[in-house]
Amino acid sequence: MKIHIRVSGPTPAASAQLTGELARVLNPAVQSTERIQEKPEYQDLGATLALVLGTPACLAVAKGLHDFIAKRGNKVEILTERGRVIAVGDASKNIDVAATVAALELHTK
Repeated sequence: MKIHIRVSGPTPAASAQLTGELARVLNPAVQSTERIQEKPEYQDLGATLALVLGTPACLAVAKGLHDFIAKRGNKVEILTERGRVIAVGDASKNIDVAATVAALELHTK
């Protein structure tokens, strides 16, 4: 299964930097990560992270996102490869780990 995670920051450069940090946090738990540059006019690596993961990695990804949001407070969106939003979290409402794991597992089947 492939999901996309979009990180929002105050600027495109900050978003890209935060995405890199999130990639380092999640990399041990997933099969592969890839940075996606959605706006070629910016000279950064992109603020969207594509992850390939199986069912066992769902809990680790959800927990890693929860911890990242708690630490950084930035908005994070988890989307399917087709762009359907699975979960959203930010400083005011962190990602619900159990609900996110259930949603991720639903999309890995």
